[in-house]
Formats: sequence, C-alpha cells, structure tokens
Amino acid sequence: MVISFDRYLSIIHGKVLQKRAVVGLFFIPAIYSHGIYNTLTIIPMQIGTSDMCGPCLKMPSTISPYFEPVVPICLALAILLNMRILWFLYSYKRNKKSMMSSVSYNDREIRDMKHAMIGVMLQACIPMVFNMPQVINLAMYNIKATFRLEIDVWRVINCLNYFSLCLNPCVTLIFVKQFRLAALKFIGKEMPTSSFEPSARTKIAPTVIIISN
Repeated sequence: MVISFDRYLSIIHGKVLQKRAVVGLFFIPAIYSHGIYNTLTIIPMQIGTSDMCGPCLKMPSTISPYFEPVVPICLALAILLNMRILWFLYSYKRNKKSMMSSVSYNDREIRDMKHAMIGVMLQACIPMVFNMPQVINLAMYNIKATFRLEIDVWRVINCLNYFSLCLNPCVTLIFVKQFRLAALKFIGKEMPTSSFEPSARTKIAPTVIIISN
C-alpha cells in the first residue's frame, strides 16, 4: 500500500516524497501491526486454537471484526492504485489530458515504468491470491469460533500460503533491475549496464511482505 501510494504520487502527479515522508509512511503499518494489533491480542490473554502452530493468544471477538479486515482492505486499495497507474502509463500517448499533466515522460521512461509497475502489481496480487484465503479463514474463525473448513480445503490453503513465499523474490528478481544486478554479482556474473540512469520518479522499490502467525 505504501509503495503503491508513493508510485501514484510520483508517476501521475510528479510529487516525489522526501525520505522522511517515506519513512514516516512505513511507520504507519509498523505501528498498526505492533502497537495496535499485537497489543490488543496480547493484553486480553485469551487463548485461541485458530493458528496452525497450535493454541496461541487471540484478539477478543468483540473487537476483532474491526481490525481483521484492515489487511485485505489495504491490499485491495494497493491493487486499485496500481491499476490506475498502469492505465495512466498505457494510455499516456493516447490521452491528451495525461500528456498535458504536470509531468512528461519520454518513450523509454514510459517503457521502464510499465515494466516496473507490472512487478509492483504482481507483488500486490500474490498475497491477495495466495495468502488472503488463509488470512480470511483465520479472521472468520477468530470472529466466530464455530466456523471451520474441511481439513482438505485447509491443506490447500496452507500449501498456497507457503508456496507464495518463493514467488515475491522471483518477481523482484525479474522486474527490479537493481536486485537482478545484485543477484548476478552474487553468483559471480556481471551484466552489461547501459549509460541510462532512471530518474528518481522511475525507481521502484521492491515490496516486502511480512507474514506473522
């Protein structure tokens, strides 16, 4: 969500956030995860059995409906922002309003940003497709303890969840040039680089997905 919001401001509106602003934005999910969600899970000291690792602390059912939907909503918003950016890039040459906006791009910048934003879109879709079934199932169980899926369905959900852990680095390797160069250097191979250096507005930071049980 933070990466998508930063790219939206940068690519469409030409507003590059300062480093302090970016760091501040990343503090928002950190404060929510550790300062709010984890605190409300630990302090009541209620034991639940919804976690795959066994009995663990759970958020009280009286407040969990207000906090469990936050992650899916943020992922959905990130995907919508990415779709808006891709629409802007792919219709840039045909849309006079886009070409008359506060920012202008040449063909190479448009091509590079398209490539990078496809990677960002995939990184937002991976958790939505592979991790969300598990998150939604656990959230529903935490809200209503009598809700349980069949064991075979739960096995498929867990398989998808763990398989996704290898997908995000693969997407980053394919779509983020800096990461690709670092990987080649690590295995002892060098990749010829061009003299073209993307501007700050075209650099795309890789998404980091943090999954906690």
